[in-house]
Amino acid sequence: MVLREEVNTILYDNVKKLCDQKNITISKLENILSFGNGTIHKWGFVQPSIDKVKKVAVYFGIGLDTIYSGDEVPTQESLEIAREYFLLTPNQKDLVKCYISLIKNSQESKKGD
Repeated sequence: MVLREEVNTILYDNVKKLCDQKNITISKLENILSFGNGTIHKWGFVQPSIDKVKKVAVYFGIGLDTIYSGDEVPTQESLEIAREYFLLTPNQKDLVKCYISLIKNSQESKKGD
């Protein structure tokens, strides 16, 4: 069973990682989102409101499940690639999948050599 303190720590750590990826401080993020000074810093030990967490998730373009999970936070690059992929037509998505498959097969054949 995950304790509330652990969830808060995971949440704060994930927000910190996201800020680091965007090269902004937590204080700067608080300012951008019109949060009070120190609001996010308190999340390591105080349960935040879901509205504030949602604002952070929207800002970074991720879901609440990602920001609360202990899983690895996606990089900005992977989020941008996902957004671009989402805009492709079904035929273009098929081409991307084929290209990825070719790359994987090429890497696997090199391992076998």
